[in-house]
Amino acid sequence: GDGKLYDAYIAYPRVLEGSSEKAEIFAMSTLPQVLEGLYGYKLFILGRDGLPGE
Repeated sequence: GDGKLYDAYIAYPRVLEGSSEKAEIFAMSTLPQVLEGLYGYKLFILGRDGLPGE
């Protein structure tokens, strides 16, 4: 390995009431499916991988 814990860090705008969920769907579903599932990258996705208080 190259010594990195993650290959990419993903942050996205939180969905506000009444706003589009496209960014959240892309960050939490599409990116992991493609980058982790197909290409083997390790992603850190804020809201999925972080611990409370980090």
